[in-house]
Formats: sequence, structure tokens, C-alpha cells
Amino acid sequence: MRPATARPSRVPRAVIGELQRHACTWNTHAEKYIEMINELFAKKDATDKNFMHKTAYGKKLFKAKLFVISDLDGTLIENDKTDGLEEFKQWLKEHKNEIVFGIASGRNRGITEEALNNHGLNNADVMICSAGSEIYYTEKLIPDYGYESYIDYQWKREELKKALEKGPVVVYFYPAAYTGGCDLEAHTFAEMKDKFTAAGATIIGVSADDIERLKSFSSNPDYCAGKFPVASDDGGKIAATYGLELTPAKTGAKDVTGQEINHGFIPRTTFVINKNDEIVAVFSSATDHISPDEHVKKSLEIVTSL
Repeated sequence: MRPATARPSRVPRAVIGELQRHACTWNTHAEKYIEMINELFAKKDATDKNFMHKTAYGKKLFKAKLFVISDLDGTLIENDKTDGLEEFKQWLKEHKNEIVFGIASGRNRGITEEALNNHGLNNADVMICSAGSEIYYTEKLIPDYGYESYIDYQWKREELKKALEKGPVVVYFYPAAYTGGCDLEAHTFAEMKDKFTAAGATIIGVSADDIERLKSFSSNPDYCAGKFPVASDDGGKIAATYGLELTPAKTGAKDVTGQEINHGFIPRTTFVINKNDEIVAVFSSATDHISPDEHVKKSLEIVTSL
């Protein structure tokens, strides 16, 4: 399958405006999805020529000229505003035989389905929901159990789902454990954990560090102090569902202990998700020019107001 990613010039301006504003590219979503499909194909026996043609969906994936993966809230719809949505739906209809269309939403499956039905988008080929922890295919909503198992292994998907049932969740991505800014951010979250708890909020940290490294970081009294979980996203597949791109490891980079950092880096970005599984705030050090500890303070302000 050749990498065919969405070109903004071919998508209605109203649809891509909000996505570009938050520096989440169409390419990031599409390339990661295509990478996963190509990995799946590569594992199959080369003589199994019918593998990718056994179902109508398999044929569509193979023949697709364009992948369009879009956020729902704040992109296709904004509260009751749906400017450009009808134009976008017409565009999808005209190109339905050459496009794979996907929706990504922080909402859970039921709420996402309801929103898609209400806005006539229930024909999506891919649905990513529950804060990036679930993927479904075709209108029949066939679950990707392999992806769910991957999430369970990497960062305990059920913990996120349970946390969302209790109240808002702060999911913060950071470049690497045991580095100056990330240490400050973790320490500040730990210090203010009681205030987040009082607001009914749960904190989850995510980086590309391996699990063994994070076990130490999580329990270290100078950093997370055992007050909130930190998850391993080795390879950046979870980050990609949030529109974040893993940058390559830097040769010679070392942490504060002198240990070499041999993994890629996820940009420092924080997502605040309300109990309805909707992402209500996103901020990053790169685009909003805020310090690591300001991520914590801004998150607390938001969850306190929910």
C-alpha cells in the first residue's frame, strides 16, 4: 500500500482550520494508520494473495487513494455550529470509492455513535474513540481487539475508562523521564495531586520511555512519588491517536542520571478530558509557549471549573 495522505488543499477550508490551529496534521493521523496496515500485510504469507481482497473493506483499504482521519469536536462540529460539514459530506460522497474516512473522538463509543448519527456521519470506515483507546471498522463497528490488547499492555486501557467514569482526566504527554522539564512537571503534578483529587480529576502521564524505566520514575519520591500512573508509549502509537508525532531519538542525549536516552520524544502536550469523554482543552509547550509546571497549573484551573 503506498502512503497516500490527505492534502489540505483537497479538503474544505472550514474543516481543517481548527486542526491546523492546534498543529495536528492530517499526515500524522494517516501515515500512522497506513503504517499499521502495512505492518499487518507484511506479517502475512506473501503467497496469500487473497488476504487483502477477502472483504469489501479490505479491497477499499488496498485501493484507497486518500486517507482522511478527522477529529469530531472542534473540527467537523463546534457545539451547534456545523459550518462546512454539508460541503464535506458531499465531498466524501463524491469520492467514496477512493477514500478511506475515519473519525477520531475523545468520547466513548456510545456517545460517538450518537454524534455521528445526529450529523449524518455514520458511514465512517474507521472510528477511533474513548480517548484513543478503541478502534472500530466499517458501519458494523467491528472492534480491533489487537489494538485494544496493545493498549492494555502499554498503558492499562481499562484504567483510563474507569477514570473517565469518575470524572475528568488529565492526560499529559512528556518527552522523557529523568530530564529537567519532565522531572519538574511530574514533581508539580505530584505536589498538587490532592487538589486534582478534590476536583474529581485523574492524572495519567505518557511518554516513550520503556516500562522498566517508568516503574522507577513513577515510584521516585522526587518525581511522581507513586501518586499517579505513567504509561509507556514506546513507538508513539498512542500519541499518534492524539495527533502527536514522535520525533527520532537524539544521538548522545542523556538524562540527569547520565543514562543514554535511546527512545524518541513525544512533544510536551496536555489534554483535559471531561467525564463525557470530550477533550475540552489542549495546550502544548511548542505552540502555547508555556513551561512544564504551567501545564499542571492550567490543567488544575480547567478541571476545577468543570
